[in-house]
Amino acid sequence: MSAAPVAGAQGQPAGFAVYVHVPFCGRRCTYCDFPIVVGMDAADRSRYMDAVVAEWAREDLPPGPITSVYFGGGTPSLADPRDVGRVLEALAARAAIPAAAEVTLEANPGTVTASRLADYRQAGINRVSLGVQAAQSHHLQRLHREHDVAAAHRAVRQLRRARFDNISVDAIYGLPDQTLAEWRETIQCLTSWEPEHVSLYALQVEEGTPLARSVGRGTLALPGEDAVGDMADLAETALPAMGYRRYELSNFSRPGRESQHNRAYWRHHPYIGVGAGAHSFSGPAGARRWWNGRHVRAYMRDTLAGRDPTAGEEQLSTAQLAGEAVWLGLRETAGVSLPAFAERFGISLEEAFPGVLGPLEAAHLLRRTPDTIHLTRRGMAVGNQVFTRFLTATLP
Repeated sequence: MSAAPVAGAQGQPAGFAVYVHVPFCGRRCTYCDFPIVVGMDAADRSRYMDAVVAEWAREDLPPGPITSVYFGGGTPSLADPRDVGRVLEALAARAAIPAAAEVTLEANPGTVTASRLADYRQAGINRVSLGVQAAQSHHLQRLHREHDVAAAHRAVRQLRRARFDNISVDAIYGLPDQTLAEWRETIQCLTSWEPEHVSLYALQVEEGTPLARSVGRGTLALPGEDAVGDMADLAETALPAMGYRRYELSNFSRPGRESQHNRAYWRHHPYIGVGAGAHSFSGPAGARRWWNGRHVRAYMRDTLAGRDPTAGEEQLSTAQLAGEAVWLGLRETAGVSLPAFAERFGISLEEAFPGVLGPLEAAHLLRRTPDTIHLTRRGMAVGNQVFTRFLTATLP
């Protein structure tokens, strides 16, 4: 897969990505603020998937084939494989899904079985993203995860036996009371399983979550900024030594195993989201973004009754598109193509953001070549500070 720099859109290939939100969970993790529902029975889970199929049937679709499908959550591995299969059949009935398209299912290690994984494979899933999060039981218990490390390792073995040759594993750093030694142990554990893709995320404390309340009360202590920076540095050096190339701020992969679906987001390609809380984007041509309501039961009720579940929308200005094109492009290590930006917006990037590039270069946060800009190692550590400069700028 090409690692050519993006323009925030390096040309717009025909087609679009599809995200399917599957909100089922056995319990809510302490850090989670996604639209989920705990304890939904099998009949209601199937009815929810009925609603997804009904919403999809009414969507106005961009032209071209479906370039990737992502079942995210929640815990999509709680969905019946037959329901996953009929959602994929409904997608394919309205837009082609090429054989090479990436079709991902997020999975909790505690929910998978050998037979279930074989059924997902038969239904059309060809990539699994496994939420491991940590290699220490006390961290997993504190996060309210439903698995231990042994279950995660067992899930990887079962995935291989079910003929999955594209596995991604996730982990989180900056956890309460997490040490650098524990983070090193987590990285070593995950890479010892030889997945094709690794996502390593800094913990985000989202308002209204149990984690935020515990941190606010002072009952949990988060590592300091320097400690979190050391964890990020460790990942940046350890993963390449194990054969994983960093291609985005939080993502590492074996050659050719970069996430097609996430790249659709980073490269400003169109995507359609179905399900409670799902977001959609028309692509730069229409520059429209819209999203569904987050309440799962209300989504089911309205969609099955033939009502539009859209809760809001916005029309993006050229300035907004340009700012997003830069910050999304900078997320990838290849950076932003200056000629492609100029071709797309009819103005050079430097002219579009006067007074922005120079100070970022002087602060060693951004590096410019004749054809690209990309974040430095220091810039990656404080990416949000860089992104804000482009998102808040006004085009001349």
